[in-house]
Amino acid sequence: MPPALRVAMDRSVIAHCGYHEGWMLQALYRRIRLRARIESIRDGGPKAHRAPARWVRRPTIKPGARLCIFVVLARGGRLLPHSIDHARAWHDAGYDVVITVVVDSLDQSIDTTPVDFADGLLLRVNRGYDFGAWAATIRLIGRTLAESSILAIANDSVVGPSSSFGAMLYRVAGSGADLVGLVESKERAPHFQSFVLFFKQNALRSRVFRRFWNGVRSGEREYVVNNYEVTMRSRFEAAGLRTEPLHAAGDLLWFNPTINGWRALLDAGFPYLKVQLLRDNPHHSPLKNWREAAARSGFDLLRLEHQLEELERIGGSPWAFRIADQE
Repeated sequence: MPPALRVAMDRSVIAHCGYHEGWMLQALYRRIRLRARIESIRDGGPKAHRAPARWVRRPTIKPGARLCIFVVLARGGRLLPHSIDHARAWHDAGYDVVITVVVDSLDQSIDTTPVDFADGLLLRVNRGYDFGAWAATIRLIGRTLAESSILAIANDSVVGPSSSFGAMLYRVAGSGADLVGLVESKERAPHFQSFVLFFKQNALRSRVFRRFWNGVRSGEREYVVNNYEVTMRSRFEAAGLRTEPLHAAGDLLWFNPTINGWRALLDAGFPYLKVQLLRDNPHHSPLKNWREAAARSGFDLLRLEHQLEELERIGGSPWAFRIADQE
């Protein structure tokens, strides 16, 4: 920490200063904090693999395996039903599942019994959002990862999946692309939204895959989105790899397809609903009769309601879907 910042943060020093000197030190403190934030957004922090992490159960990657690295945030020392159900869906579909649990501290007590089905279980301190967690897990698994036939990376920012999950995996398996995204977005630049992505063997064994994930740094959310989510597709294409979205944006310039175009996505076989849509609905998308739309698309409404009730307990209220229910 710069000496000036240490002085500016020392309240005992400020307390013994005159009015003008104390004001100037506080102003200096705010300016240095702002500069540090700007540098974090621009340059990022330490490499993602430097965040403290610990294997609870180390996976054994079998040649030809289908692998999913699933990142979940531990809330209040527990894993929520929507996270567990989503991770289990990958297991039931024949994927080896490595769950990375994001925690505040490695000393935090977490009940991992509900995910005993997982082939691997990693605890990692929260740095660099989901990209930091994926990058750290990929590095810790090591070179055996390249022996997988396909790697999926996923997180718990969605609820589901619906009964169309298997059809989605079938479409991915039939794709000739090396990097497959579920949903294409044209916000900022054409890219894949990152809550589920697939890497096939050409990608897993490529230099760009190694360089991309080895280069991931922690940082502010804007830094992570701009440098990793928005640029991944173009960087893989620049390296000669083929990419394909299952749900292309086409001529529709939705700000966020999973928010503004959620009905169209469900009708096209998309097996998820974004938590952000049902909680915040930031773009005020019409949610009327959302349950009927979900049921038509193959969601188990009883399970979905249970998932949302548990999320509501830690996410505040009222949630957007509850308001829509009353309209």
